[in-house]
Amino acid sequence: MNEAEALSCELPEAICSAPPDTSEGHTKKEVMRVLKRHLGNVIYRRITRDLTARLETPALDAEAA
Repeated sequence: MNEAEALSCELPEAICSAPPDTSEGHTKKEVMRVLKRHLGNVIYRRITRDLTARLETPALDAEAA
């Protein structure tokens, strides 16, 4: 999966999980909190996925060094 595919898979989740707007009773602060939390989750998943992939292929690390 390339980077564009990974992002396209993860971004719709942010749209679905974020409160639509402030007209439904959510403050701007609450909306930003939800979006920041989701962004943090996406970044964490990406980091752990990359690290796992790197640890599973030690031959590539030896060639790069």
